[in-house]
Amino acid sequence: MVCGHLNLLERDYFGLTFQDTDNSKNWLDPSKEIKKQIRAGSWIFGFSVKFYPPDPVSTHRRHHQVLPVPAAEG
Repeated sequence: MVCGHLNLLERDYFGLTFQDTDNSKNWLDPSKEIKKQIRAGSWIFGFSVKFYPPDPVSTHRRHHQVLPVPAAEG
């Protein structure tokens, strides 16, 4: 709906995100209702851009190849 309102043609590159109760970023599935994807509480929604290079190995900069992984708890 947001992509339609903004007249975006490449809708696969954009989406809505929200921060869950543990502050992790989650992508909303546009084919599902929002209320079925989020838990009770308050949320911070954002309109985000998804960018995935077609061949990550061919990128020239090392920091483009690193996938951030949250630190393990405990």
